Amino acid sequence: MTILLSILAIAFAAFCVWLAVRIVNRRERWAKWTAAAAIVTLPVAYILGFGVASRATAVPLGGAVNRIPLMEIYWPIGALAANRDSKAAFAISWYLRIWTRPGECVLLPSAGGRYIAVFPHN
Repeated sequence: MTILLSILAIAFAAFCVWLAVRIVNRRERWAKWTAAAAIVTLPVAYILGFGVASRATAVPLGGAVNRIPLMEIYWPIGALAANRDSKAAFAISWYLRIWTRPGECVLLPSAGGRYIAVFPHN
């Protein structure tokens, strides 16, 4: 999984450099629109991907909870969920209710290599 993420990160960085060269040197309009679309759609795809990954990795209460490498890229969301009294933690729990069934738990990575168990339906 780590190798795949590394390859995707390198490919994305190469795409960004190529697109920046097209924008700066050639001043192509399509390149500017492509960059704008990427800036808008990447955060949306990240949040939707978090929901799908949470659904795929949710475990029943009382079941074996293991570290899931798929969730490692969502550590910023786990760090927000660590402060359980914040509005961000409430929003994350609400969003997880959409993607999980009652009686399931999601294990989120947080800062410092810790994990947080989120019970969205409790």
